Amino acid sequence: MFFVSPQKHSDRLNICKACKYYVTETKSCGTLIVGKKITYKGNKIKLCGCVMPIKTRLKVGSCPLDKWSALIDKAYLEEIKEIIYEVNNKITAEQNERLTHLWNIAAGDNRKVSNCNSCVNGMIEKLKLLIEQNENL
Repeated sequence: MFFVSPQKHSDRLNICKACKYYVTETKSCGTLIVGKKITYKGNKIKLCGCVMPIKTRLKVGSCPLDKWSALIDKAYLEEIKEIIYEVNNKITAEQNERLTHLWNIAAGDNRKVSNCNSCVNGMIEKLKLLIEQNENL
């Protein structure tokens, strides 16, 4: 649900493999974990150091050289984080509506606003996981 289609994953990974900064041995963008600072098109850029077969699967993943972009904008992640952390034990109708809208964007879903506590809590838990998984991308 937070992953791109197999075709999109393949397309992204092929772009990475063709890049001169792709490290075949570690399957990473630059030095594994560390990345690498480079000059690209006249700008100072830091390569991410991510394991690309994993990063290219994520809707929030993007290339530091803008060769492919995220399907979920970082601004959406920040908005998701904001709404999740302002929700305590009780969610308002407005928060629920906003959260459902963000869920539909992140998951590519068409979910309707629900008053079911377990449904809303499940959505919140999955969105928390999405945020945790993408904190360092």
